[in-house]
Amino acid sequence: MKGLSKYQRKVLAELVNLTNSLGGYLDGTATSELKYKERQRSIMNISQVIYGLFLDHPDNESREHDIEIIEQNMRILRE
Repeated sequence: MKGLSKYQRKVLAELVNLTNSLGGYLDGTATSELKYKERQRSIMNISQVIYGLFLDHPDNESREHDIEIIEQNMRILRE
């Protein structure tokens, strides 16, 4: 199995930093509803980035589209 590409390592490193900035576990009863919803949306964005990274392979016919999805979700997470 081939190792991670430079792009994949870069995205994963940034994803780790962004994920860590979300903080610890949030109990829906112990935080504001808005903060809870934002966190849930972030988790969905993170899962799409991870999924896209698994599809980042030269044989993937939709690779360019999948990379666009990665970049779009990373922009959202940065904001």
